Amino acid sequence: MAETKWVLDGRFIQQDTKGEFMGQPWVGFGLTGYDNMSKMFVSFWVDNSSTAMYSSRGTYDAGSKTFTFYGTMDDPMTSQHGKTVKYVLKIESSDRHVFEFHDLGMPEGKTKTGEIVSTRRQVMKDGMKKKQ
Repeated sequence: MAETKWVLDGRFIQQDTKGEFMGQPWVGFGLTGYDNMSKMFVSFWVDNSSTAMYSSRGTYDAGSKTFTFYGTMDDPMTSQHGKTVKYVLKIESSDRHVFEFHDLGMPEGKTKTGEIVSTRRQVMKDGMKKKQ
């Protein structure tokens, strides 16, 4: 489950996420916005799977409604430091977003290591969740 909202006078989007990862409770927090100085989109992420803070910079392609971010990360699964990564966020519709993560140290064409599909939950006027 994720809750997404505008924060800091509409300068950033904040996402609070909770769910399950490898059979354990998982929570995360992120900010994404546009940096006027660098003329790039910026993203920051932390979660309870490690003590690392992840940051990346990227661009937006309006034609495909796709954000592409690049950054480095310390991988707690492999103990590798400074791994180069790519994150791709596709806005398929106002109700469906697809987030891919890529390990750029992998062989060409095999870099995608995961995907998260987010769909908007429908809520009825009285606040009750609509069955889907």
